[in-house]
Amino acid sequence: MNWKWIQQANWRLSPLQFTIVLLLILGVWFRFANLDGKVCWGDEIISSFRMAGYTQEEVDRQLFNGEIHSPAYFQHFQHLTPERNLSDTLHSLVVEAPEHAPLYFTIGRFWQQLFGDSLFVRRSLPVLINLLAIPAIYWLSYLLFASHRAAGIAAGLLAISPFQILYAQEVRQYSLWTLTILFSSAALLSAMTRKTKVSWAIYAFSLAIGFYTFMFSALVAGAQGIYLIYTEGLRLTQTVKQYLLALVAGLLMFLPWGLVILINFRDIQSGMEWTGKKADNMYVIRFWILNLVSNFVEFRDGEDPFTFRMDLDRPLTYYIIFILALVGYAIYWLCQQKRIWTFVLMLMGGTVLPLLLPDIIFGGQRTSIGRYLIPCYLSIQLAVAYLFASKIADRSRITRQFWQLVMAIVIASGVTSGVLISHSHSAWTKYADYYNDRIAAIVNQAPSPLLIGDVTLNTTQSRLMSLSYLLKPEARIQGFLPENLHQFDGRGFSDIFLLTVRRQEPLPAILMQQGNYHVELLHLWDMSYKKRKIRLWKVTRIG
Repeated sequence: MNWKWIQQANWRLSPLQFTIVLLLILGVWFRFANLDGKVCWGDEIISSFRMAGYTQEEVDRQLFNGEIHSPAYFQHFQHLTPERNLSDTLHSLVVEAPEHAPLYFTIGRFWQQLFGDSLFVRRSLPVLINLLAIPAIYWLSYLLFASHRAAGIAAGLLAISPFQILYAQEVRQYSLWTLTILFSSAALLSAMTRKTKVSWAIYAFSLAIGFYTFMFSALVAGAQGIYLIYTEGLRLTQTVKQYLLALVAGLLMFLPWGLVILINFRDIQSGMEWTGKKADNMYVIRFWILNLVSNFVEFRDGEDPFTFRMDLDRPLTYYIIFILALVGYAIYWLCQQKRIWTFVLMLMGGTVLPLLLPDIIFGGQRTSIGRYLIPCYLSIQLAVAYLFASKIADRSRITRQFWQLVMAIVIASGVTSGVLISHSHSAWTKYADYYNDRIAAIVNQAPSPLLIGDVTLNTTQSRLMSLSYLLKPEARIQGFLPENLHQFDGRGFSDIFLLTVRRQEPLPAILMQQGNYHVELLHLWDMSYKKRKIRLWKVTRIG
């Protein structure tokens, strides 16, 4: 074998290349570190039992019937069994969640059949998918900017993005959506350049994959189409015809599930009503800032990670302003480059405006939900990567050094955030279940505790299921309907705890009225962003 080419190859890396390689390695470590040690929250649990082939109704009927169950039994319905197959998984989605396209759930089920269905295995799939997004953004960046430097920086920034790391560690479809956004965008640019049937077929296939992953892929496809038609001068050119043909092919491949969506459209609208609930303007703006900044630094840790105060005496305030200014300037700089700005801005605006306009006109909180704006955040990272690549190669030494410092600050904040995430047990992406590790720590101090809750509330049900991962084996869980609470008998347990998640839940009052129990508030976690207070009570039997 001739090894001469290896001896002649130049394997020396420039400082920038070495930094990017290091960021890629750190990105892998950050995603896998403590993977099964983080709170498994409600939406992950719902994804898990849908993969296992169960409906929400079946799970609730088995778990929340007033009977006492072990934590392990609560997890039973999240594991694969011979009695349930792929058709049961699809049935669960069709009858209860048709807005969730089946591709991720199907892949997840096969993944568990191959490697087991532990929490680590379930989360390892979105981690690996998210890692594939790194070469995908490199490909897209190179097609956009014709610069390996810009492509490498974009890959490095995505690798250490706290937002990407956190969503990569969840049993949900958003890692796959991230990959399909990047892949379909790169496939479109490649097809526009190559103009071959194969390249357009790849793009059509990428559209179908996106549609089968998440319903907002339609916004991505629309933004891509607007870009193509704009670049073609609003003329029905051969390229436009090829695009339309690819779009039709992608829609035809999606037709089976598209019919499911059309048939259940009213139910989907009803299920999405919560996104249209009117919210305070400052609430929405606050989340715009929090979610955007999370792509570069993770700072939301504390008693209430969903709020922040822009106080000038807080150093963090200045860093937030720094990130916002950087993003604004990156978009401005990109707009100066007439050849490439259109795609990034079309992808950004084409996916944000359809959500923003209803929020402005009718009120709502669609744009406060970070995962819905993933195409926008990817566009921002592309713009920032291009800005850094341009500025660190500037002819002026002062300009180069200044922007090298800025890039170093952004990289350092991302790496520091990754380290913090790898050691944390919860994150803002857990939303209502953010405090579950703290609740479990209190309950687990008792020798043989019993945890009860009002199961008329979905938030309580999901939280009890989430807590089953954190409670010790000796603990027991019991879900009650308020009208059946008279059947409650907590004898045989060293300590009884009651969990409430709304302001006016009747369980504490009912227990007190029965005269057999005394209820004392142990701890309160104030989720001010939801105007919700999570309370853990100590229930003591009298007599």
